[in-house]
Amino acid sequence: FPYTTLFRSVLPIISYFVAQSSGFSSYSSIFIAIISAVILMWVFSIVEEFIPPLVAMVACILTGLVPSSIALGGFASPALLTLLGVYALSGAMTQSGLSYRTALTLINLLPRTAFSNQTVLLLSGYLLSFVTPSGNNRISLLLPIFKDMVTGLKLGGQSSQATALMAATFGGAMLFSPMLSVSKSANITAVSLLSESLQQQFLGFYWLYCAIFFLISIVVIHLISIRILFSRSSSISIDEKILTGQLECLGPMRSAEKLVAVIFVTYIFSCATYSIHQIDLSVISGVLLISLLLFGAFSKIDFKNLIDWPMIFFLLGVDSLMNIMGYLGLDHSLANSVQNLYQFIDSRLWLFVLVAGATILIIRLALPLTAGMLISFAILLPVSLSQHIHPWICLFVCAVFSDIWFFPYQSSVYLQVKSTVAQSMYSERGFLKYNWYLNIGRVLAVFASL
Repeated sequence: FPYTTLFRSVLPIISYFVAQSSGFSSYSSIFIAIISAVILMWVFSIVEEFIPPLVAMVACILTGLVPSSIALGGFASPALLTLLGVYALSGAMTQSGLSYRTALTLINLLPRTAFSNQTVLLLSGYLLSFVTPSGNNRISLLLPIFKDMVTGLKLGGQSSQATALMAATFGGAMLFSPMLSVSKSANITAVSLLSESLQQQFLGFYWLYCAIFFLISIVVIHLISIRILFSRSSSISIDEKILTGQLECLGPMRSAEKLVAVIFVTYIFSCATYSIHQIDLSVISGVLLISLLLFGAFSKIDFKNLIDWPMIFFLLGVDSLMNIMGYLGLDHSLANSVQNLYQFIDSRLWLFVLVAGATILIIRLALPLTAGMLISFAILLPVSLSQHIHPWICLFVCAVFSDIWFFPYQSSVYLQVKSTVAQSMYSERGFLKYNWYLNIGRVLAVFASL
């Protein structure tokens, strides 16, 4: 205990002096020290995950590193409306009973196998990837179905069947994110760094066409992982009388369910037709939130209890830290300082992928998914061009490897799962084993795609 305490106390100070000796400015060095303290708080689980970004923002304002408008900029971003709207829709689906009715109906219609239920959750996440670029949004819409499936199937606490369903839910939210330019917000931003001709080429389905072998490979790895880890989840025994009785008890759809269903369909349709109306997702989500509140589908108590406020503070706090990094020019300084380290690649694609993976994993230890991917791409894109490697390959590798995570703080999507799903509903140990399988699977699938 004394050694870890000493380590946590000394490392930020060491980080400051190392940054200073590496040529970073004094302000950037102070911010690096603050970020190292934030990472230590996350890694050692000293406090809840949403607290370190708030500590960092206060520290940046206190030390005068940046203006308060920059330090708190994440809370003034359109992402706030987007998160509130999607969380409210997810809560309204649960509160109205719509998600429970949907889950029971799916269970009644599908074959009595775990594979059928897992496939529904996986494909639902894939389809949502076409309409929303946020893994947090997708998991918010899928979790009510997961929870009600576990309840409707009467799966035991932390059973292999429930954990397999959680793996399918998480896989649906995340496995498709590198497959389209519009399925991850970082993809959309990174594409803008390509030449105009490449932007036109890869903004559509040509990206999916180029990634199709990886997609097939990662789905196969997902299915094999579930089969190995959760072999007892292959069949589901359910009393037909109980299922029929539950559906009969629900009766016809109530007005609250119909209202939420209409709002949900409208939201999905609006997101899917963005290329036509060009209305920003935050505006759509804001209208969605107002509709739920005005029509009484989401009450004052629901607004306090069903919206995951700690997760919103975590996501917007991390966004504020990225604003601070950009204001200080730390992202460009970091990219410029490591450019000369990659000359040994010598146009060997397999070695570039290996080095890119190592670079991304190191950066992701400190930065969240979006920022980690974008900074990795900013570093690696000039390297790929100088090594005569296609820029899209560099972009795709960054998109895939940035989804790899080892600690919960690295994945806001998993933190969202932990904050909204009771731990008794699935085995965290079993799920984290699945995640390790997928981490290795992503690397194998990339190399197999070469």
